[in-house]
Parts: sequence; C-alpha cells; structure tokens
Amino acid sequence: MECLCLHDRIQFHIRIPMRLIGLLACSLLIGLLPTPNDALNNGLALTPPMGWLTWQRYRCQTDCKNYPDDCISEDLIVRQAKHLAADGWLAKGYEYIIIDDCWSMKERHPDTEKLVPDPQRFPKVTPLQLTAADLIDKSSK
Repeated sequence: MECLCLHDRIQFHIRIPMRLIGLLACSLLIGLLPTPNDALNNGLALTPPMGWLTWQRYRCQTDCKNYPDDCISEDLIVRQAKHLAADGWLAKGYEYIIIDDCWSMKERHPDTEKLVPDPQRFPKVTPLQLTAADLIDKSSK
C-alpha cells in the first residue's frame, strides 16, 4: 500500500500551476518579439554601402606617363564606372565610386586652403563635378 503523504500531495498540486504559469509567460514573451517585417523596417539598409574604391586596386599611382591605364585620373574613374554598369555590379547594389586619395595636387588652393584636383589627371574645368556627371549617366554616385 502506497502512502501519499501530505508533502507529496502539495508538491503535486503546486507543480501543475507553476508549469502553466511558465508556459503562459513564455508564450507572452514570444508574442512580444518583433516580427521579421518589424525588424527590417528599421531605417537601415539591408546591405552595407557598396562601391569601388580607387585605393584598393591602384593605391596612389599618379604617374600617368609610365602607367597610363593604372594612374588615378578622370579616365580611370570613367572607365571603372562603365565596368560597374557593363559587368552587372550596379544591378547587384554597387552604387559608389570613391576617389579615395591622390586625386589632388600637393599644394592646396592659396586662398581657400581647399584641396585642388590635379589638372593634368583631371583636365576638365571643374574636374570632379564633371566626372560625377559622367558617372550619374551610369547610375553611380
């Protein structure tokens, strides 16, 4: 004969409600979690900004006489923009062409102290603005 002591009966009766409370608490917490739609609608991009950076491949090559295809110049930037479009990189989300370094002259403008594009490598009147206009035609920034 099995004896159900008072202690065993109390423990049995308390276990069921505690499990139900735990289950309800977990269900409530899961219900409060953001849905995937809420998580994606947070103002952030789904991918990081993607683009092509002159420094990554060409470093600071400014000798256009000996390295005409590899020097940082207006021609190089426009060629790369065309490649981004033609090779399908724009369709994959690559939208920036970054002229990182070595586009300017060594001396700053004497009056404004601003960097000045090298007129030998960027020959247009307002080099970077006109180059940007060429790139806009290719849907780059």
